[in-house]
Amino acid sequence: MESSQEGPAPAQQSGGRWIWMFILPVPLLAFALGLWQPAWQRSEGAAQEGQASTLTSEWTDAPSQFSRALSQLPARSEAEWEVVSEFPRIFVRDDFLSFEECNFLKEQVAGRLQPAKVVEREENKYDQQVNVRNNQQIWLGYAEERDTPVISHILKRMHRAARIPDDDAEALQIGLYGIDEKYEVHPDSDPKNGVARPATLIVYLNDVDEGGETLFPLGSRAECTMRWRQDAEGKQKFGIQNCCDREGLLRISPKKGRAVLFFNHDTAGEIDMMAEHAACQVKRGEKWIAQRWFRYEPYQRLVHPPDVRFDGLPMSASQTRWTRSISQKSPSLFVIEEFLSVEECQALLDLLKETPSFKIFKEGGMARHWVDKEVQRRLEKIIKRMHTAVLMPEASSEPLQIGFYEPGSSQGFHFDSPKDEPNPRLWTVIVYLDGDGSLGDNAEGATIFPSGWCRFSLEECCRLGAKQIHQAKSIHLGMPYLVPPARGRALLFRSYTTAGAHDPTALHGSCAAGPEGKKVAQKWFRARQP
Repeated sequence: MESSQEGPAPAQQSGGRWIWMFILPVPLLAFALGLWQPAWQRSEGAAQEGQASTLTSEWTDAPSQFSRALSQLPARSEAEWEVVSEFPRIFVRDDFLSFEECNFLKEQVAGRLQPAKVVEREENKYDQQVNVRNNQQIWLGYAEERDTPVISHILKRMHRAARIPDDDAEALQIGLYGIDEKYEVHPDSDPKNGVARPATLIVYLNDVDEGGETLFPLGSRAECTMRWRQDAEGKQKFGIQNCCDREGLLRISPKKGRAVLFFNHDTAGEIDMMAEHAACQVKRGEKWIAQRWFRYEPYQRLVHPPDVRFDGLPMSASQTRWTRSISQKSPSLFVIEEFLSVEECQALLDLLKETPSFKIFKEGGMARHWVDKEVQRRLEKIIKRMHTAVLMPEASSEPLQIGFYEPGSSQGFHFDSPKDEPNPRLWTVIVYLDGDGSLGDNAEGATIFPSGWCRFSLEECCRLGAKQIHQAKSIHLGMPYLVPPARGRALLFRSYTTAGAHDPTALHGSCAAGPEGKKVAQKWFRARQP
């Protein structure tokens, strides 16, 4: 097995651009082309379609404007993960680290690198070490991560981006690959031997002259394993030498500051063999990487101090478009400001206004509509952004739902997914389509997570929570968790932990809407294809 002190291999480069050379699995290709749509099923917390429905005049009297071309809407300016593969889940983001941060990490470990270690076997230990992995590396120390501000900020960014708590990870590893150095095909997670890693994040710290790509063989793993093979010219090649220059495989080229995030387990928690990967040989130059292996549970138990730029709830809609961590765990809550543009919010409101009343169902003071398959295709940009925000494949989600809370209406405390549900909802994404982000005296329209802080009625919890939060000057850190509506703001939260346990602190409700009501778009993501 892989030594607990050594990690799997990093990813690599080639030119300054991506090398995306691979063949999509048939279901994924069909989904990408819009030829296949998963079925879905409901669970507790979602309203039943087809119930009696009558819209207020606010909706029925409005002119139809959804005919606008959504493709003309302005694109988001925030750097986002780009989906490279959904099965397995692989994402890439350029400029994840600045050039200065990349240089800092290299300088931080200068003169400290040691030969990398790998799997220990009962025999041929030396051959395994040389043939499998022959680069250099070092793990940063606990105090080094805790006391170095630049490193702390980098690590917090990694965890926010992966939606995983700060302490659920191993130490950061810095690696160096020289000429001809590589790491053969391997998995990063080995739960049977106590190394359970849900995800890996690799950042390239320099541009590589040639070679060093991160290879995901996917369905061709058997052709890239550690054995000698004869190529078309009769030459003997070992392991990944047979695959790194082949057409039709997924290779990601290193570029300074580029990050690669991939999941070693699928959304149901099972080990994903398709996530096995390799570091191709460096042909010219050298390759530096930083990599973080995430764990299902606290490992180092190092939690970094809050950064008010990215942690906590702002008392007004923040101008930053980066993800904010409201609570890392118990519950796991994130907010993204301006997740949808003003025009995108309006397009969804127009859609609800022109929806025939027989397609709207009411639940208390809420009117809801499940968006049908054909319309979802017209909303492709918005829907894909919601999937990417929670790092879940499109096939795992239920249809988009758009809803309107009438003035004064609320939704009591509930779970989006009950305990022990066979196919639970792991993530919920709520996007507020109106509101200015302010918190009224009774937290009008806010989403509230009591988290044991309040055991009173919903109304009383909303009032007491608002009173406590108003004592904060600009940023509220800690309970209660109240997220007021702000147009375009997205709230992301887990109902189940990364380890697959039901989270009782995911209990939440909606405080009574203000005089203008509240409009939302929401999506739920399940562990398996519904």
